[in-house]
Amino acid sequence: MNCPNCGSELKENAKFCVECGTPIAAPAEQEEPVPVETPNSEPEPEPVTVETPEPVSSPAREEAPVAAPVVPTFTKEPESACDSRMLLTTAQYFFLTILFQIPIIGLVFLFVWGIGRPKNLSLKRFALAMLIMKLIGLVLSLIATILMLLAAVGVIPGIEIRWPFVG
Repeated sequence: MNCPNCGSELKENAKFCVECGTPIAAPAEQEEPVPVETPNSEPEPEPVTVETPEPVSSPAREEAPVAAPVVPTFTKEPESACDSRMLLTTAQYFFLTILFQIPIIGLVFLFVWGIGRPKNLSLKRFALAMLIMKLIGLVLSLIATILMLLAAVGVIPGIEIRWPFVG
């Protein structure tokens, strides 16, 4: 049996053509005709069917295994929202570090780029890392300030701070 589209040979029970992918309709089962006997005729001899051997396929025409269809998976950030191929240059890291040191403007940019959805994944990660570093610095400076005030008042025994400007 040959493919109706490209003419290549098909296997016996093929549903699709290996070469072009055309769907093949299942051949209808052939029924043997029922002989009709007439009173004056002799019975017809049974038709002889000759089975042809199945052709041997050459190694060059081996069928490749059919791969499973690729099903797209969606992650937390789809590729359309964030392009991970765009990397920051050294100059961009330098200027971003300076920008993030500006008191209010830098903090706004840290939140917009660190928590928001910029198109550049490197920018998002760098801004998030800088934001975390600023929060850690804020917590450590608050702890140090509280300890200095407690030592100055005399609450912490063994530590005495003398302020030169306080009488």
